[in-house]
Amino acid sequence: MFLDVVEFFNSELGSDLSDAKKIPEIIDKISKYEEELEREFNPHNPDLARVNSFIKTAENAIEKIKDLSEKCEELRKSANSDSESLKSIKEDFSSKIKELKEAESLYCYFQWILKVEKHNASMEEALKNGPMYPIIDVYTKFKEFWEQLRTSDCKNLVTYIKKTMIYWHDVLREKFGMEFQKILGSLYWPVSSANLKMPPNQSSDTLMKFNQLFLALCKIALPDAYIKTQDIKDDVEDTSLLLPLQLMLQPLQKRFIFHFMGKKLTNRLDKILNELSNVG
Repeated sequence: MFLDVVEFFNSELGSDLSDAKKIPEIIDKISKYEEELEREFNPHNPDLARVNSFIKTAENAIEKIKDLSEKCEELRKSANSDSESLKSIKEDFSSKIKELKEAESLYCYFQWILKVEKHNASMEEALKNGPMYPIIDVYTKFKEFWEQLRTSDCKNLVTYIKKTMIYWHDVLREKFGMEFQKILGSLYWPVSSANLKMPPNQSSDTLMKFNQLFLALCKIALPDAYIKTQDIKDDVEDTSLLLPLQLMLQPLQKRFIFHFMGKKLTNRLDKILNELSNVG
């Protein structure tokens, strides 16, 4: 502020400080400047033009704020409308996805049925015309199907595959079991006092047949996971044994029951060791 005053007097007086004529002019300028400042800052004597300008500016600002508020409200309503529209689209889309998944599940369901029926036809054809041993490879597919689906929620499909597996198991067990019993007979099994001294039939063909049937019966056995779910009764064979071993034990079980569990007085369980030589 001090520098501004110095500059003012320097500009008015210049370097000639002895010129007193300029003093009244300077005082007059200062007075006018003072009056102007008083009018500008005196609230009791406002400048109407300036006030009107301020009011106009404020009114314009209020109008702009109002306009922006209206636009914001329109945008909010538009957003809500779009949200409702998108909600219906989303619901419709979700419904379509659900229908698509159901269609895929149904397609997969029918594919499983067709697959099982295809192998059923192969089994029937092999039983009629084809060699017996390749049929086992077809049967193992049923066991694989059951293993894959046994925990599925498609209970009817699981039951269908399980019953199909058991059906073909029973068919093959009977067919291979009869052949196996014939081979066991030619090998003089089970050993008894009657055939103990007879030379067994140990031809290569017989032993090869025994080996083939033994392995075949192992392959057609029901899955362990299925056997564990069944209630095993006391009067059935021990399912923890291999299937061919179960068949080999059957004649021994029958003879044991006949000799030691009948109503004859000689059928005494406490005399088993003494009577073993008479078994047969």
